[in-house]
Amino acid sequence: MVRYLLAVLLVAIGAVGAVAGFCRPWRGGQHAADFALTDLLTPGQSTASPGFAASVAGAVLVGLLAAAIGVLVRVHWLAVAGWLVCAVPTGLWALQAADDEFMIPDLQAGFTNAAIAIAALLLALLVVPARRAPEAAPEPRALEMEKGAR
Repeated sequence: MVRYLLAVLLVAIGAVGAVAGFCRPWRGGQHAADFALTDLLTPGQSTASPGFAASVAGAVLVGLLAAAIGVLVRVHWLAVAGWLVCAVPTGLWALQAADDEFMIPDLQAGFTNAAIAIAALLLALLVVPARRAPEAAPEPRALEMEKGAR
């Protein structure tokens, strides 16, 4: 029970960190909603604003919701899939934004908040206990033997 409560607390910390990451700029005054998912796989960056659903912020939000639901109902595959949906676009953005020395020039607090939120989700995945299988009902024959022994 303590592990489950710790996992829920870590998910809450991750959710707050992700929301703070959306509200703060990531790089050069641009927010996560300004970076298109399609730009992560192409060199250079487009100047068009992608809209929230097609941005890094949209992917992180969808992944965060899936991971939170997966942790709360203890469905590990859903939680892991949600974490991957959060981590992959954020990591690809960091790789694209890095220069030749793997430094991100003009990195701001939004990316840091999102990275900490993703780390908190990973810790929640590692801490959450597996769902217990329901105990099987005793066989009728065993019940009859118990009654006969009395």
